[in-house]
Amino acid sequence: MADEVTFAGFKADAGLDEILNRLVHEDLHDRADLMLTAMQVGDLNGTGSDTIKTPAFQRNNVMVAAGENVAAVNQAVAKRSYTIAVARQTIAFEKSDFAGILGIAGVDLPRLVQMVVDAASFRRTDILAALFPSFTTAKGTSGAPLGLDDLYDSQFALTIALNSASGLVAALKPKQLTEIQDDMRNEGGAVQFVAATAEMLRAKGQGLAGSWNGYDLHSVDSVTDDATDFSGAMYGPGALAYATASAQEAAGSIPIPVGSSIFVEAERTAREALSAVIGHDYFGAAIQENARGVELNSGI
Repeated sequence: MADEVTFAGFKADAGLDEILNRLVHEDLHDRADLMLTAMQVGDLNGTGSDTIKTPAFQRNNVMVAAGENVAAVNQAVAKRSYTIAVARQTIAFEKSDFAGILGIAGVDLPRLVQMVVDAASFRRTDILAALFPSFTTAKGTSGAPLGLDDLYDSQFALTIALNSASGLVAALKPKQLTEIQDDMRNEGGAVQFVAATAEMLRAKGQGLAGSWNGYDLHSVDSVTDDATDFSGAMYGPGALAYATASAQEAAGSIPIPVGSSIFVEAERTAREALSAVIGHDYFGAAIQENARGVELNSGI
């Protein structure tokens, strides 16, 4: 037989090797957001400075016994300060008119704007996670897996330093989290692991893996390493602080959300038939109080 109409025979002239699905799949990426675990200490818009200095003091002075007519003796007030410098973080995406005319799937301008906002969130988490190695107290063993004993040691250290048990979080590299989950498989009762629910994620942000022993465990790919060990952390409210510089004064910018230091603007290059989406964020962070956090070391 000959001259049959087959797909293989007609594909070159009347068919396509493949078609493009308008349903775009989003590959895995880390969406952890540590902003809810840090405290904002100020916005530098219009202040005339790129750095904010925050005073701190310790209110732990105790009265002493004295005789009936003995004059009171002055006591020193323990004081210190810390500073946060705000710096520009930025990203840009550019798209040709031809790509838009032909309908390249999944890369329209609204998506690029959302990617700019996401990029700002990811960068903020990177900056906060980079502070973990600066905590003075460290637990865990270099080169070894992270275990429940290390979490207990960290929690004990924070308790000894007078931290409240309320509001503690552990920010762990995904590998550190799996090591903990493996170690806690036999744990039950009040200290069993409780996986994050949709409601918990809405309240506490992406990256939350669940809770254990009264505090939250976060999976954070931004956790850094020194080529030998990961540097996760356990910390409480007041350990980390950040400052911003909101963008109301930037001409042509659109703060997202309104009043935010994250702003997006469009740029048109007509001669090259290109449109760009540019994002900026003026952000900085620092350890607010060292005694409120513990570095968690484990092998990579």
